[in-house]
Amino acid sequence: AELSRNLVGLLENAVAFIYVLDPQLRFVVASQRMAEEFGESSWRNLIGRSFADYVGEDVAEPYDQTHRKVVHEGEVMRGIVEPMLDTENERFVRSYMAPLRNRQGQIVGMVNIGQEITQEKQLTDELQRTRTLTQSLMDATDAVIYVKDTEGRYILVNKEWCRVVGPSVEEAIGQTDFDIYPAEIAEALTANDRRVAENKTAVKFEETPDDGPDARIFMSNKFPLLDGDGNAYAVGGVSTDVTQLKRQEEALRDARDEAECANRAKSAFLANMSHELRTPMNAIIGYSEMLMEDAEDREDETSVEDLGKIHRSGTHLLNLINDVLDLSKIEAGKVDLNTETFEIGPLIDSVVATAATMVAANGNSLNVNISDQVETLTSDPTRVRSKRTISCLIYASRVRQQ
Repeated sequence: AELSRNLVGLLENAVAFIYVLDPQLRFVVASQRMAEEFGESSWRNLIGRSFADYVGEDVAEPYDQTHRKVVHEGEVMRGIVEPMLDTENERFVRSYMAPLRNRQGQIVGMVNIGQEITQEKQLTDELQRTRTLTQSLMDATDAVIYVKDTEGRYILVNKEWCRVVGPSVEEAIGQTDFDIYPAEIAEALTANDRRVAENKTAVKFEETPDDGPDARIFMSNKFPLLDGDGNAYAVGGVSTDVTQLKRQEEALRDARDEAECANRAKSAFLANMSHELRTPMNAIIGYSEMLMEDAEDREDETSVEDLGKIHRSGTHLLNLINDVLDLSKIEAGKVDLNTETFEIGPLIDSVVATAATMVAANGNSLNVNISDQVETLTSDPTRVRSKRTISCLIYASRVRQQ
């Protein structure tokens, strides 16, 4: 009697959906919560009746199919999720069913214990939709995307990860880098993950998941996933294959080094050849001056004119050689400047005297006005004279002819 009172108290106060059916699928006993689902004020009103008596055979049939598997075939149902009988709202129940047997082992009915999981299922469905959306977004990119827990086990990978690494999504979940890569590579990848988790900040790494001369190079942006307390519970990663870019950069560096080496060799050659190139030109200029003086003494105007052309051409060519050699010396880092303070007037007079012949030959005139305030200049007088002023005057006399 006491046991019966306790059982009745349990049935009347239980929040679970509890019921016992006989072999004809009629209620033997049920909880008050189950009675309320059928609109009954007391669970006793269910006794002797079936699901079909309340909701009709068509609605009851899917439930009774499960009941028959338990009562007639002796199956045990664990954690099956079914929609509830509420026709106005979408609700779900998780049930555990087992057959009831007598002392001879014969099935005499079944027991069901169910718990409403509507909110849980809604959350689970929303989580699954979010996961599906996340997976779709991850699969739509060419980047390798993955998430690992703090133990290094993969909990999320995209299709590009599978294509690059090898295992399928199902095979990857739960594995660690040590299950996939050689130990040395796995240790390097894991060390990077630990650094991100410990520092709780995103870090970029250049990672190589292969070995050998054809090893691929990935630029990996790894970041921690933090819980509400700020602790890392996982590490995510987005890796991009930069192998081709790195090889192109290496090829460009090699080409640049070769070009710089060739340029330095050229500059060094020209700088070292300054004496060999200048000496013959100075000889031509010097001998042309001597021959011009002899021709003037003989009053041979034709020879003086021809020798003047040789002298002017030689002087101009020497200036060009000097320009090239000085530029090469600058590139080779061998140019020397002899700076001093000198008067500008005499330097200008020297420049004018040198350029006068070329200016006059083109029918131009050269007028010089020197301010009284301009007195001295600190520089290399030889280079100022030969490289700056004279070159400008000669060029001007060529491009402007009267």
